[in-house]
Amino acid sequence: MLLILINIFFSIYSANVESNSIKNVSTTIDGMEMGVCPDSSALNKSIVEDFLTKPYWPSERAETNTGGLTVSQITLLTDSSYSSVCNSFYNKYEEAFDENNGIREKAYTITYYKVDTFYFVVISVRQSDVANYISSGINFIHVYNQNMSLVKAYAF
Repeated sequence: MLLILINIFFSIYSANVESNSIKNVSTTIDGMEMGVCPDSSALNKSIVEDFLTKPYWPSERAETNTGGLTVSQITLLTDSSYSSVCNSFYNKYEEAFDENNGIREKAYTITYYKVDTFYFVVISVRQSDVANYISSGINFIHVYNQNMSLVKAYAF
């Protein structure tokens, strides 16, 4: 009996995995129109602020030539001004947008910022809305220059 239940479970799981691996070719993915800049995130903004100001990031600021940037220069990318930039970043980070956690919720919160002539892409582990489910993992900050060429990426 147990063997039958295990086979049924894996059959259902396999069917769900296969159906979710098909790419949605329409202009929306999970309600987000492609090219649309992601919503703001207090955590992700604080990651950019920390990168620009905290004493544990000085060598990274030197590597990326971002030492002279200030928190007051941080701008969240929005559709009205940056739709082509957002579309480009979405295409680069589509897998992160599509990745789910263990209970099939979005795994990451992703936001794009402009600071002076640099762009920052921040990918942080998204906490679940489900009580008693804790997400953990690695956060990322990627620094791009004005030509949208990757300067450096950091995981922490």
